Amino acid sequence: MLLIYLFRHFIENSFKHGASNDVGSPWITLKLKITGDKLNFTIANSKVIPNEDQPTGIGIENVKKRLQLLYPDRHHLIISDDESVFRIKLDINL
Repeated sequence: MLLIYLFRHFIENSFKHGASNDVGSPWITLKLKITGDKLNFTIANSKVIPNEDQPTGIGIENVKKRLQLLYPDRHHLIISDDESVFRIKLDINL
């Protein structure tokens, strides 16, 4: 159940901060794979250049803290944020 809670934040952010603001051709890709005791989760979305006045949230920082509490030294989180794509890759040793 806890993993679903963590994934939910990443998925909501993809819609809220990414695809819903892209009036061109928005897209979201999501991959989830479990092999043995290894979980691999990747989500990426199109994005537009953020408005300077747009406030930043604390959701991802909270998820980072929860991951550290739940899976200390058993997870690897990479967040890539470039001009047109936002991507999160999370690997967890279950």
